[in-house]
Amino acid sequence: MKILEINNSNLVIINEHRVLIKNINITVNSGDTVLISGINGVGKSSLFKALLPNNEDNIYSTLENGSFSFFESNNKKDLNQRIIDISQEDFLSKPSLFLKVEDVLLYGLQSIKEPKVYLEKWIEKYRPFIKDDFDKKLIKKRIISLSGGEKKYVAILQGLVRSDLDGVSLALLDEPINNLDAKHIIQLSDLLRRIQYYNPDFAIILITHCHAFPYVNKAFEIKDNTLSEYKYELHNCFGTTDKDGFYQIDMNPRI
Repeated sequence: MKILEINNSNLVIINEHRVLIKNINITVNSGDTVLISGINGVGKSSLFKALLPNNEDNIYSTLENGSFSFFESNNKKDLNQRIIDISQEDFLSKPSLFLKVEDVLLYGLQSIKEPKVYLEKWIEKYRPFIKDDFDKKLIKKRIISLSGGEKKYVAILQGLVRSDLDGVSLALLDEPINNLDAKHIIQLSDLLRRIQYYNPDFAIILITHCHAFPYVNKAFEIKDNTLSEYKYELHNCFGTTDKDGFYQIDMNPRI
């Protein structure tokens, strides 16, 4: 099934009436993991913002001309329910600072019955915490006591915890590894892989320069105002992976 399709569209900076990326063509199918890379300033985050379902709230960038659709649908309410979007600015807000990590994760599950039961099962299934997090009982700590990297990782989890909700089938992540240490980058990679393992139709779009994700099957680079597909190669700086795309490090205790 097609998750996202863009044909011959231009990414436009609204206030400047300027084309940042021209003639974009990209198709994302069920189960794909797509990486979009490029040096700073070429338009990666602008493209991310243009892809968001609630793009009418975005006054910065938009896709013009050609065609652009998610799930062959234009129902914005339906799209918001089916897509997890995690911006690089998604640190936790000041009102969240005195909440516990567990409460922050539950916040994204307010619409379902028995959210705490769902969260417990999700954690047991996906094991999102590294051993250090487990040892210091991070899930019971208040946000204000966490490091910057830990806050960023919890902000990512707050989005990804929705992965098993009915209808959710795409995660959009903009620069997800920023502010994360190597252990959390590896853990994030394994978590995303585990989500796809249990949900084979789940698709992921990663906007990042880092080649830490072994299961990427499509890669695009933004260069000279053009989005071009290229052959993806995993960087081995984060260690080795098994045949299923999981890192061979036991950092996934049950919590």
